[in-house]
Amino acid sequence: MPSEWRETDCITIGDCSSAHTPIIDVALSWDARYLVVGYGLKADVWDLKNAVSTTPHSTYTSKSHRITSLGWAPESPRLVISHEGGSVHVITINEDYAKVEIFLHSHGSSISGLSQAVVAVFLKPDVLLVAMGKVVDVRCRIQRDQESPVWNKIGVLPSPPVQGEIMEEVDVQSVHSFGQNKVLISYKNGVAVSWNLPSLDPFVPEFGLTAKISGIINDVCPEKGTLLVTDFQQGTYKVLRFGTEDPPRVFIPRTRETAAAQPVSVSRFISNDMIIGGGVGQIVLWNCETNNRLQNLIFRNQRNLATQCICAGYKFDQELGLIVTAHNFPDRGEVVMWKTFDLEDKVDLQFDRQEKTLNHHNFITWFVAIILPLVVAICIYSYLLLR
Repeated sequence: MPSEWRETDCITIGDCSSAHTPIIDVALSWDARYLVVGYGLKADVWDLKNAVSTTPHSTYTSKSHRITSLGWAPESPRLVISHEGGSVHVITINEDYAKVEIFLHSHGSSISGLSQAVVAVFLKPDVLLVAMGKVVDVRCRIQRDQESPVWNKIGVLPSPPVQGEIMEEVDVQSVHSFGQNKVLISYKNGVAVSWNLPSLDPFVPEFGLTAKISGIINDVCPEKGTLLVTDFQQGTYKVLRFGTEDPPRVFIPRTRETAAAQPVSVSRFISNDMIIGGGVGQIVLWNCETNNRLQNLIFRNQRNLATQCICAGYKFDQELGLIVTAHNFPDRGEVVMWKTFDLEDKVDLQFDRQEKTLNHHNFITWFVAIILPLVVAICIYSYLLLR
């Protein structure tokens, strides 16, 4: 059934500011039950089971290190929050309580002020990849008997053997789960490599494919082996098949009225064949198989702002799509939610309105043609009798 996206909710984060504590990331859990918003030292978790509440379900605050990345585990309400300096918090969330587990990257430091960013991504609910600088740790959650669980380091991904590049000197830019026991690492020199992890015990990584990417990898589609890239130099979003010579599919955000090109910011896969990309005052939905623009989603209040963060999910219990965007103002942050609505509902509503209008017109016609003359005749007859 055809559907369209409509803006439904807006959360104001009063502790944010574009200059000092901007929203750096938003992320939906695998079932879109929970939304996490990261800014400064804080991460707010919102429960989206029913209506959006006025206060978060819970808030997690670091004492001194800023948040650098957020991520949810597949098919699990388990959240990972990474901080500058190497501190990583893993939180398993339930309706009534949450369990927090903390560890430090192998090259991290608890010293306040150490500002090196950390990126952590789940490969499985109990397996994490944690990147800091040039080093990517692989950690596994282990619990023995009645002891508290620990995230043991089971190995480190080696520097990739890329011809013509000295990878030992290049920092990691992003880490992505790229399918069953497969990961994708992108580096700040534009190199992207994949690793296969057929075994974790013993830990024996197998080097996969490599490619030179122009732009920043925002998202991946493991089912199709494709990458979604924001190319700031060209002002485009690109979908390309990793490890092939296939030309990328290119997308440019344009206004709905004049089709004028807008600056790019961030993009995400919504499904295997749909992407969403930020513009100015809008986000744009495309079919990445046909290159068709499907819908311009125009913001109500953020007309002159670029989108800083995007995430998307699907509520299986309600058969409802969900897009979340974040925007930074000088005195606040705003998180905007979009949901899918069936076009048939809109058509039915218009039909009901037309039917009610038609019935109203029919009543007026019937009243003027039959009832009114009859009432006048009775009045005249009564007057003549009284005389």
